[in-house]
Amino acid sequence: MSTVRILMRGLRWRSLDRGFTSWHQAGGCRNLDLGSRTRINSFESAHLTRRSFGSSPVRFAGKSEEESEAKEDLGNLEDVEDPSASKTSGSQGGDEAVAENPTVAALEAQLAQKEEEIAKLNDLRIRYLADMENTRMIAKRDVANAHQYGIAKFAKSLLEVADNLSRALSAIPAEKLEGGDKYLKELYIGVEMTRKELMRVFQSNEIKEFAAEGDEFDPNVHQALFESEIPGTKEGIIVSITKKGYMINDRVLRAAEVGVSKAVSEESEDKS
Repeated sequence: MSTVRILMRGLRWRSLDRGFTSWHQAGGCRNLDLGSRTRINSFESAHLTRRSFGSSPVRFAGKSEEESEAKEDLGNLEDVEDPSASKTSGSQGGDEAVAENPTVAALEAQLAQKEEEIAKLNDLRIRYLADMENTRMIAKRDVANAHQYGIAKFAKSLLEVADNLSRALSAIPAEKLEGGDKYLKELYIGVEMTRKELMRVFQSNEIKEFAAEGDEFDPNVHQALFESEIPGTKEGIIVSITKKGYMINDRVLRAAEVGVSKAVSEESEDKS
């Protein structure tokens, strides 16, 4: 073997020696299975044996045998798992998990958005139901008002007719009726019957007459036209009725026009 070849082989074994030593110090055998550890231990023992002979091992065998041993050693090194590769794969898995996180975050954002939309739709549904219920109640009330007060305008126009019939009856003195005037008496009876029939029609439609002398004054249903001092009468009593009042169901159709008593002054008491 020439000197150049001996030097080349020495350099090659020296480089293998440095690589194996650095890998062994980095803890490369810790994560290996039993088979890989056995191959590494055999290689390490052979390596230490060669190191004892120096950087230029003594040739005890032929050229082919030395080459086969070198190839076997290189094969043993290739079978050993590189811890840097495992770290790389672990980092890749972490990167994939990190890459999946944006997808999960996007799904959570979409879920939150959909939940907000559902809450808004539920709120709108409740509002629509409330509006529908209010509309139904208003329609029901309008129908009831139409049944109860639909004829209010027409009935109010007939009140003047009832007033005129009452005035006609009160205009005939009682002594004239007792005097024996046949035609006047029949006229009176006819007017009275007409008024009674009109009152019967009013009552059939829930229209009632109210207000009488001696009742207490109520500003909700009475309209005071004047006040009068009447000795012996307490304040706030109806003493005169100009027009009768009428109610349809529980609503005032027309307020009664009345005169009301007031408190007697000291001057009036002194005069009396």
